[in-house]
Amino acid sequence: MVASILDGLEFNHTAEACRLHEIFRGLLNRDFHAEKPNQKWVTDVTEFSLFGEKLYLSPILDLHSRDLVSYTISDRPVLGMVTSMLDKAFEKIPDDTGLILHSDQGWQYQHKQYQRMLKKKGVYSGSVVKTKI
Repeated sequence: MVASILDGLEFNHTAEACRLHEIFRGLLNRDFHAEKPNQKWVTDVTEFSLFGEKLYLSPILDLHSRDLVSYTISDRPVLGMVTSMLDKAFEKIPDDTGLILHSDQGWQYQHKQYQRMLKKKGVYSGSVVKTKI
């Protein structure tokens, strides 16, 4: 479904988003392979234009299967979009799996609420975050 929604859209990659690939390469040590499902996930917020309107996609992809774990779409890049995406994803896994969730260093991923959600679920943040929880 998401693939059909995104097919043919014009993506607006900001300087931060364009660096995502390089950031992931550093965090994953260029290892984009996961031995099993729910071992390594990646996420980012992407802006795109649909019929002249800006929309924001916040997906989580599993690096084992390359499947979409969860996603949210919003007309604004707000924290609630990202936390809702996490809630949906966390319903699919038990606590304390040792999962690593890689992201860039965007403000959403540095937010205390986001970091608390990861910690509560026992998920390790793959981004370097300087936040006290």
